[in-house]
Amino acid sequence: MAFFYYFLVLAVDVFCVFARMSTKCLVLEEASPYPLFSIQEGLCPRSHLTAACLNVSDLALELSTVPRAINVLCVWVGHGSTLQPNVLTKFQSLRSMYIYGCLSAILPETFRGLSNLHLLSMACPERCNASVPSKVFNDLHILEELKLQNYTLSEMAEDVFDGLSHMKRLDVKGNDDFSELLCKLSYFSASLEYLSIEIDAESLTSPNCTYGPSKFLSLRDVRFSFPHIKKIERNAFRYFDQISFLNMPMNDVLQTQLLHSGIQQLDQMQFSLKEINIKSMCEIVFAFSVTHISLHFDTSQEYSESLWEKCYKLEEITLEAGNLTNIDLSFISTLKNVRIFSCKTNGQANNRKEDRSLVSLCKTHVFLSSLRDFRYSTGQDLTLRTNQFVCLSHLENLDLSGKYMQLEDFAFEGLYNMRYLWLQADILPEMKARYLASRQGLRNLTDLHLNIDGNLTIEDFAFKGLTWLHTLQVQAHLFVIKPELFSGLVNVERLYLLSCYIQTIEDFTFTNLSQLRHMELGGNMISAITTNTFFGLQNLESLIIENNPLRHFEASSFAHFPSLRVLHLGNLMFSNSEHSGMQVLNLSLIFGGFPHQLSNLTITSAVRPMTLVIADDSAPDEGLSLSLSGQKIVLWGCEKRFLKSVTELDVTAEFFLCAPDYTVAISHFTSVVFLSFGQWHVSTVQNFSGLNRLVHLRRLDLEQVNFVDQPEMSLMFHNLTQLESLSLTHCWLDSLEGDLSLDMTSLKYFSLVQKTEISLTTDFFEHLVSLKFAFIFNTQLRCTCDDAWFLRWARNQQQAEVFMFSYENEPLSCISEGGLQDLDSYDQAHCSLDVGFVFFISTSCFLLLFMLVVLLHQLARDYLLALYYITHGWLNEALRHQNTRGRYLYDAFVSYSGRDERWVMEELLPNLEQRGPPFLRLCLHSRDFQLGKDIVENITDSLYRSRRTLCLVSRHFLRSNWCSLEMRLGTYRLQVEHRDVLILVFLEKIPSNLLSAHHRLARLVKTRTYIDWPQHPAQQEAFWDRLWNKLVTDKVL
Repeated sequence: MAFFYYFLVLAVDVFCVFARMSTKCLVLEEASPYPLFSIQEGLCPRSHLTAACLNVSDLALELSTVPRAINVLCVWVGHGSTLQPNVLTKFQSLRSMYIYGCLSAILPETFRGLSNLHLLSMACPERCNASVPSKVFNDLHILEELKLQNYTLSEMAEDVFDGLSHMKRLDVKGNDDFSELLCKLSYFSASLEYLSIEIDAESLTSPNCTYGPSKFLSLRDVRFSFPHIKKIERNAFRYFDQISFLNMPMNDVLQTQLLHSGIQQLDQMQFSLKEINIKSMCEIVFAFSVTHISLHFDTSQEYSESLWEKCYKLEEITLEAGNLTNIDLSFISTLKNVRIFSCKTNGQANNRKEDRSLVSLCKTHVFLSSLRDFRYSTGQDLTLRTNQFVCLSHLENLDLSGKYMQLEDFAFEGLYNMRYLWLQADILPEMKARYLASRQGLRNLTDLHLNIDGNLTIEDFAFKGLTWLHTLQVQAHLFVIKPELFSGLVNVERLYLLSCYIQTIEDFTFTNLSQLRHMELGGNMISAITTNTFFGLQNLESLIIENNPLRHFEASSFAHFPSLRVLHLGNLMFSNSEHSGMQVLNLSLIFGGFPHQLSNLTITSAVRPMTLVIADDSAPDEGLSLSLSGQKIVLWGCEKRFLKSVTELDVTAEFFLCAPDYTVAISHFTSVVFLSFGQWHVSTVQNFSGLNRLVHLRRLDLEQVNFVDQPEMSLMFHNLTQLESLSLTHCWLDSLEGDLSLDMTSLKYFSLVQKTEISLTTDFFEHLVSLKFAFIFNTQLRCTCDDAWFLRWARNQQQAEVFMFSYENEPLSCISEGGLQDLDSYDQAHCSLDVGFVFFISTSCFLLLFMLVVLLHQLARDYLLALYYITHGWLNEALRHQNTRGRYLYDAFVSYSGRDERWVMEELLPNLEQRGPPFLRLCLHSRDFQLGKDIVENITDSLYRSRRTLCLVSRHFLRSNWCSLEMRLGTYRLQVEHRDVLILVFLEKIPSNLLSAHHRLARLVKTRTYIDWPQHPAQQEAFWDRLWNKLVTDKVL
């Protein structure tokens, strides 16, 4: 009974461990083709194996379906959930864990077994008072990073962090007591390298720790944010000599308190100038050697140079001036070490006027040799005057933004070290050559970005002097581009003309751009591309012409691109009534032979039909990714090599056909590895049986494909033995049958998103022997027991992870006459046996069988064992010999003790085997047993190959277990055959008291005639005559 109970417990445990279905936990590999559905972006990073569990109330239950080998675990728990002991123990490969939601308690030994956990993040949207006992993190021996958001540390035990000796990064956000928090950090003060604390405390008290840290010896980066602080006690920061970043409000009182807080050095500071002036701010900068400062102010300030004298150590300044304009920027001349300056002001929204702040920038005529990056943004008009930036000769990056921007001649004079220029405005009327490059202007500029919402007139040769320009991006209303626009840009490698309303590109416009490698012309109004439109771009590798009304292509339009790798064309809008609106594009004609390096080709015609003609046998090297989109796509030349060079095919079309027979074109792409096909409407029928010719296919995504009316649906997926991923999204399917998956032996990922009701058969999944992940989203099965099997299979199978979700995160549903209902509930009510009753019956039957076996073992064990061996030997012998007369190999089987072997060899064999004729043949275990065979089988076979059994009884015989077995088998044979097949020979006198201990032998002595070995030599001759005659008589008969 105890054994049965142990077996039952073990079975239940195994069932729980290997249940593989989840409606709340999703597990994906890093290389999985499917994203983490229903998970907020960025909150759960992907790793080698990532698990994300949503709306979890019973963590132990849901995590039981998650595999042990996960590296990242993200859990969204319900409010008030508890982390139970050992609930995470099995995840010994876990490296990062993210818990979202408010936990009420974390119990001891919760983190036991997480020996590889490096990062733990716990975040909730509002204040959370969790009960966390002493040393709860003690099992996380190598934890390096801990993030706590809105968890109140004051509610946790004093030594909650004890054992985190390898902690390097701590990030705390919420409402907590700063000094108490610092006392808790003493347990990893020696290893901590990064500390970030953002709390809503109004008062910072001086730490009074019993075992507080004297110093954080390894700390390199300290970031504090106290947005609502009102009081700082003396020495509140005494543990931190150097702080990297501090954000807090500022006034005269806080300034004084901060100066006595214990800080020695402060690198970066952020606060508002509402209640403090610039002079007081600079005193803080001077006292703490601040190098980076970020200020926000809405009121006018005095900017005289004397106020900024103590800010000379500043290297970076960020100003947010609210609605202020005309800020006096001459104070920058006082700041000799400033490298980065950024200022943003919105100005008066209803009072548009010119912002003259930049006029004051160089009025002191002091060269700012350290300034490298200058950014200014205003909501007002901005005028860039002549020599506006003449004092910034070492400036490298300039970013200017305004409402209406006006440039004067030589506005950028003197900026000969400029590398990056960004001009953004609603209106910039014109761009002239003398604006950008003259005398010592932007001669070393490498990146130019012009982002203008309205029209922009660019003067011919405006960019001529920008000989080192590598990137040019223009977003403005240009309408027409001519060769003069790009004159002198001999080193440009990247050109972006996006949403420029370009209608016409003159021939040879890009002739001077010989080094151009990437060009984007998306969002324009380009309608015609001639033979010489792109002439001269022999080094171009990527050309993007998307969202343009392309109506005309001349021959050899793209014949100038020997290095072309990427080409996107769209949208084709040919107005050709001859083809009934069909967009006809002869690819062979426009390319004049496909570039060998072409790896990505995209052609779209939006919702219009499109015909592509391939007239020659040229083709890119194998490995082309082809993307086509249109209402109806017809290919001419499907037999050409071009189609065989495609390894990735993405098609969105109502019909995808090969002319002239108008068969489905997919079957001609025989080299394709990845295929994605989507139809505009699910009602359209195309014959997809040609899919079975794509024997190299590894990933297949089908969307809105009609399977119901397929003429040869059962053959569709045959031969796809290398397919690893199959996704069916909103397809029209009645059922998934076994014929579909017959050859999908390599399938690892299966995804099903189904609008209409569907049946899932057992045969379909039985063939998926390599399945690792199955995703069932928003799919409705039929309420029948034939479909309910899927839930039981998903729970019990050990092969794959099965995830079933709906868009509302509800359980899998089924459709019945009464409407939608939960499939699991239907299964329990109509299809499942009463588990308790099944266990009762099983237990009862097992106990009865167990009792019967024990009873038989006690009462008839010897009889049953002997009966087995007798029957086994008799059948073997009967099969060898069909007639009774000739079936014996030996005349007698001799049963004797090994200690009597000398008598057997010296007396028995010479007097029986050598006497004759007829001669007798005896079977001896030492001579005639087959080597390597089981001893019991040797005995049984020898007994039934012998006419008689001759037992040589002696004291040694009685003490031998093997002799006892031979005696029992001989006795049973005697009882079964009813012949005198057993002869007893006593080699010595045995007392009756000794013989009575052997019941079977004692009974034989009383009922059977036996013979004694005479000790006197004169009587031995008669003994042998009598024994030989008995054996010979049987032989003759």
